[in-house]
Amino acid sequence: MPVTERKQRSLQWGYVLLLLLAFSAHAQIPLPDLYAARLVVPEGAPEDRAALFTRGLDQVVRRLAGPGARLSGVRAEEMVSRYGYQRDPQGRLLFEVSFSEVPVEAALTRQGITLWKGPRPVTLLWLTAGPGASAVTEGAPDPALAELRRQAGMLGLPLRVPPAGFHSAPGEDPARLAAGPLGAGVEAVLAVEATSLPDGRGSAVFRTFMEGQLISTWTVAPATLDAMVSEGLQRHEALLRGRFAQASTAPQASHLVRILVGGIARYTDYARVAAELQSQRALSALFLEEAGPTGFVWRANTTLPSEPLLGVLEANGRMRSRPAAGLPDSDRLELEWVAAP
Repeated sequence: MPVTERKQRSLQWGYVLLLLLAFSAHAQIPLPDLYAARLVVPEGAPEDRAALFTRGLDQVVRRLAGPGARLSGVRAEEMVSRYGYQRDPQGRLLFEVSFSEVPVEAALTRQGITLWKGPRPVTLLWLTAGPGASAVTEGAPDPALAELRRQAGMLGLPLRVPPAGFHSAPGEDPARLAAGPLGAGVEAVLAVEATSLPDGRGSAVFRTFMEGQLISTWTVAPATLDAMVSEGLQRHEALLRGRFAQASTAPQASHLVRILVGGIARYTDYARVAAELQSQRALSALFLEEAGPTGFVWRANTTLPSEPLLGVLEANGRMRSRPAAGLPDSDRLELEWVAAP
């Protein structure tokens, strides 16, 4: 082989190696915080922080429990761990709020809502502008890419985009490429073939692949960019939820727990505590085990760990953990009955 040809091949392989090394670093994308929300605040609008907390909690609940899930009878501001304002790259004012995991999960569990708590699978996004076009890569100033990333963040879905410098052949099969270095750590591929229309709207064909197989294909009719992306991502997220959520929400083995409740001075207090415990879906096979001077002890089966269960029992404000009890044991909780308002 001539020297010049060997040099040329060496340079080509060197470039490929550098690209793969860069992509390896790029592949470690941060996983979205499932309990945080970002909301765009209109400039000059009067601040309604309670409404922003409620909208943020709605976003978190949608992410954890799926479409249509809502929490009722809760105060969103009481679940907030931190919040603040900042500007996004487009200069828009954002309200960012994070919620505490335990009270949110406890409230959802009380309502019998199944949660998808585990980290979401990483999706390789294969975005092209029409048939035969090359895939959009990292850093490209593409409005569809920006909107896909924004809405994926709202749903808690981590997206990976081919790195800058990656060149795909026209008509490249994204499922085949995902089987190589490009798909390291990827569990799904979302191929989006977007077409812009003269009136500013767009249409798109979406395809979801898992394990190298085409799972579903659907077309979004002409719509605004945000509506088109919303419809496409909602369907992709539903496919992921159906495949992966089952593993993270599979029923756990139940265990025995004893619940000591103090502050019961009258029979009416006892009856109300018993009714409160019997109303909890998180408890089964409940019965009174002991009545003593320091309180009443009920025994029950539950699938919840101690802290989420404590949050469930405290949620209505009629029982609270005893300050001196310390951290809850795995098989015993200590609470104090508080007269209902």
